[in-house]
Amino acid sequence: MSRIRIVGGTITKTTGGDHNIYSEGNIVYNSGTAVTETSETSIVYGKPKDLPSSPLLKKYFEDGWWSSDEAGDIRIKKALVGDHVYFHITTKGIPDGEIVQMKLYDDDNTNENERKDKDKDNDDYIKTRMSNNQKRLGWMVKNNKVVVSIVLNNLESFIKDEEDKEIELYYRCSYKTENVELPKSPSNYLRVTVDTIPQLILVNGHWNRIANALGASPGSGGEKYWDYFLGRSKQTFIKDSETHFNINYKNGTPYFFDGSSFIGGSSSGSARKQKGKEAAKEKFEKELKAMQTRTYYFISHSEGGAFAAGVAEYLTENGVTVGEHIMLSCDEADEFTVNSQVPTYQLIPCYLTKDYTIVKKILNLPRFIFHSQQIKKIRDYYIIVDWVVGDYRLKGAIKSGVVISNNPNVDWMNLHADLIDSNIFKQLEDLKKVRVGQVIGEYKGEFYSGYAQYDVNTRFYRVEDNIIIDNIPLN
Repeated sequence: MSRIRIVGGTITKTTGGDHNIYSEGNIVYNSGTAVTETSETSIVYGKPKDLPSSPLLKKYFEDGWWSSDEAGDIRIKKALVGDHVYFHITTKGIPDGEIVQMKLYDDDNTNENERKDKDKDNDDYIKTRMSNNQKRLGWMVKNNKVVVSIVLNNLESFIKDEEDKEIELYYRCSYKTENVELPKSPSNYLRVTVDTIPQLILVNGHWNRIANALGASPGSGGEKYWDYFLGRSKQTFIKDSETHFNINYKNGTPYFFDGSSFIGGSSSGSARKQKGKEAAKEKFEKELKAMQTRTYYFISHSEGGAFAAGVAEYLTENGVTVGEHIMLSCDEADEFTVNSQVPTYQLIPCYLTKDYTIVKKILNLPRFIFHSQQIKKIRDYYIIVDWVVGDYRLKGAIKSGVVISNNPNVDWMNLHADLIDSNIFKQLEDLKKVRVGQVIGEYKGEFYSGYAQYDVNTRFYRVEDNIIIDNIPLN
């Protein structure tokens, strides 16, 4: 479109505010006598400001956005180094098969005011290459669209120089004489950070060096705690954990938190939860931006349950998603509440015995007396629920269950650690699916009532508040 205006006399234009003239080509003034410019303050010659967005000025490019899927339906603004992402452009008036020139840049302006007056020469150009290591600058238009597939590798050198440890990616696109930056708004640029925290977080319970010397306890926290119980099966346990949670951390090592108190029972559940929040802040505060692009999963044991609840709560309060928390033999479960935004499941082990001598041993243990609970007898069996932690339902958990151990070697001494193996994932899935129904009957001339379970193979003694009496043998 063009316009030619010929005037035989004088043209006078009066503007109440600013008067700006923009052109994608040259601006030419031609006078037969003189060109006069006056100002009450100053006349400035230099780099012009950017053209404002205008449909009249942009003939070929309509929109641009980042996504995590090739179809472009899942738009994103955050990603991590190593992620596979896509950049989409919608065009108009560009025939199929034509090439759009595209260059990837990092926006070095840190706030909106800087972006309004930004010097484009300060932005870092990021070279992109094809799988054969050849540099690529152009992409073909098809059906008024361009889709760029990009794996965000080799960006660490750009990120480490940034004060906030993230880069903001956008494309400079051109076709014929039209040049645009996409996405249109800097708020939709792709913020990329480095992933430093594994998605699987394991939190241990109490350990004691003296008890360890006697072979009765782990001697330290962190990874060695899990080594003590899992031995050579630890890597299988970690792999099965990642399969259950559908994650794959490239370094293959979870993050370990030590959730132990100084002396077993020396702190309450609520106090350890608060310690977990404080520890999470100390460790994760500077990592939150990167963590907000991921979902994290917890497995905790014993005293580590309350501590892990604090860590998970800190993350959710700061915009990080926690996908699930599996609590095994959670200690002091009656002394704190889990955050409702953290999907938490509680599993406690038990076993059945007719041997009253075992009951007498447990009844005299200070730890059992501390819980003020009774050992129940149903039919001819004593129900030995993990006496270290007691049978307390965790407040705020989605579901709680007591699992009857199928370990032929379980006894009252090793019961507390009975759930630390890969069987928990099947047991957890069964806990999620199990249905219960009320049953009544007669045993040895006495009437009884309780519940039966349906749809699962794991044998439960308790699901929520329901005692599964049908899982207690009749002989």
